Amino acid sequence: MKINFPHGPKNHIISEKKFIAAWKTWFLLFRTHENLDARFDGMPISNSKTSLQEQIKKGKKFSLDVLCRMLVPHRNTMQASTQFIEKNNQIFIEYSAKNLSTGRTAKHVRLSNYALGLLEKISHDDQYEIDAILNADIEDEKNGLLEIENFEPEITPQYPISLPSNLTCLTQQSLVTTLVATIHAEPFQPHYRGQPIMKQVQGWDRRLTSYFWPKPDFGVAETETRLRPLLDQAAALQATLRNGQIWTEAEKQSAHQLAEAIFLWGGVPQNNITTEKILAVFKSVNHGKQIERAPMNSGWTKLAAIASASNGPANEHVIWDSRVAHSLLKRLDSILSASGITIPPDYLSHLGHIPGRGGSRTTAKYHINWPNGYQKWSSQFAGSEIVRKIRDELNKNIKLYPVGTSNQGATWTLREVEMVLFMDGY
Repeated sequence: MKINFPHGPKNHIISEKKFIAAWKTWFLLFRTHENLDARFDGMPISNSKTSLQEQIKKGKKFSLDVLCRMLVPHRNTMQASTQFIEKNNQIFIEYSAKNLSTGRTAKHVRLSNYALGLLEKISHDDQYEIDAILNADIEDEKNGLLEIENFEPEITPQYPISLPSNLTCLTQQSLVTTLVATIHAEPFQPHYRGQPIMKQVQGWDRRLTSYFWPKPDFGVAETETRLRPLLDQAAALQATLRNGQIWTEAEKQSAHQLAEAIFLWGGVPQNNITTEKILAVFKSVNHGKQIERAPMNSGWTKLAAIASASNGPANEHVIWDSRVAHSLLKRLDSILSASGITIPPDYLSHLGHIPGRGGSRTTAKYHINWPNGYQKWSSQFAGSEIVRKIRDELNKNIKLYPVGTSNQGATWTLREVEMVLFMDGY
């Protein structure tokens, strides 16, 4: 059976086990009292027609409504309605109890005996998808990227960006060279949910080994294993297009499955995923310009990156999300500002800021007025171009910037550079 969301948009569905995995996670992370147990206790419904931000500001993070909103594309729409509970009555038992946050009597739900049986069967994949959602950018299909405060802890960058003293004439290449050197020289402390984890590291190779998504036990090797079948699937679809052919019905179905799998991996649920949209993204990365109004956001940039992976090193795309964008912009901003430059040079004019939340992104302050790059293919292309240049700079100096002790002689891939920037941009 499925969980049906009447408003998420209409008749949006997810698996029961995924919902139960979210229920379990909500108790672990957001419960209002340490003794609350996902098996025996409930949570307030706290439904409201206000925005997700307002719900969280009012202290309703631990509620059925906020939980449901995070599982669907319509984050700013009330989800835990009477209709929702009735449609999914195999999962819930509704009752009244004192809300531990407000002290008032309010409607709550707890898990039914049937749902408790599912709780014991939660798989690693079910939990993975919830962790991805909680660590990804929060978007609403109607309102775009939501800058939600107080959902994830913020951190203050611990190290100033070190700059060389000879910043006089900055060509695009010298800027990339300086950026690569500063990332290599600076210590890096990985964080998870606002807390430092692992040991502090230094150097591109050590930074790469500290990568994880969406939680620390999914590192580089686990991510590469998870992405490999998706990359192969995308390459097969690209082969058809490169031969000048159109996708068969089976390939259209494969493309749809690919997009859904990528969105699940990234924790960015999307609505109305059509073959036309997917094909437009493939065509856009192939032709170097937006084709047929191809969509772009924190989900579709991931499809663009995977779709382009078989197009050769000169045409690969990066995942241009808030973390990768912040990593590059905070560094470019400091380098350019130290050189007396107050506006982005022409070759960086389309490099756009992507608003984010949590970590150091929420409080990011730039000296230069970078354009908003959210939902813009121009920013996707510009970001991908500079990350390709970073990759090439690393590979020109592979002895200075090795990929890692387990890959002696190997060269940097765009995905690996992206992983380092992703961690750096938290």
